[in-house]
Amino acid sequence: MIKLIRCIFSIILLVYITCSCSKEPVSIFTFEIDRKIYNADDLFVWCNLASVYKNEEIVFNKYRIGYKLSDDFSFVCLDSSLTNTRFETASIEVQYFKHVGDSIYEYELENGQVDLKILERKGELKGTFSFRLVNKSDSTEKLDIEDGFFHAQLSYSNIEL
Repeated sequence: MIKLIRCIFSIILLVYITCSCSKEPVSIFTFEIDRKIYNADDLFVWCNLASVYKNEEIVFNKYRIGYKLSDDFSFVCLDSSLTNTRFETASIEVQYFKHVGDSIYEYELENGQVDLKILERKGELKGTFSFRLVNKSDSTEKLDIEDGFFHAQLSYSNIEL
C-alpha cells in the first residue's frame, strides 16, 4: 500500500513539475487576404496596451498590435470606456502597405471589427479581427483581411497628454 501511495505521489509530482516548467511565450499573428494565408508564429509579434493620461486621470486605452519585422501591417484599437473588448470601425486605425514591384500602395480602413481578450495572469493578449481596406490612391481597389487571429505577450506603457 505504501509503495502504491509513493508511486501515485511521484506521478503527481512529475506531472506538476512538467506543467509548471516555463514555456516559450505564445506568439501568433495570422490572417487571410484573397485566400492567401499570412502567418507569423515567432517572437516578432507585438501587442502593447498604452494607458493615456491627462491631468493624472486615465482618458483612454490604446491597444497596438502588429509584427516587428514589418511596418506593412498593424492596427490600433482605442477604448475610451476602459472596458471595451469589441471594437468597431470608428475606434480602429489600420496601417497596411502592399508592395507590387517597385510600387507601394497604402490602404486605409473602410470597415472592420476586432475582438480582444486580455489574459492578465499570463500577461498575454489575444484576439480576432477582420477588415475591409481601401487603396488611398484608388478608392475602387479594396482588400478584405479575414480570419485574423493573434496571441502574444502584452507590454504596457503610459502616455501623458
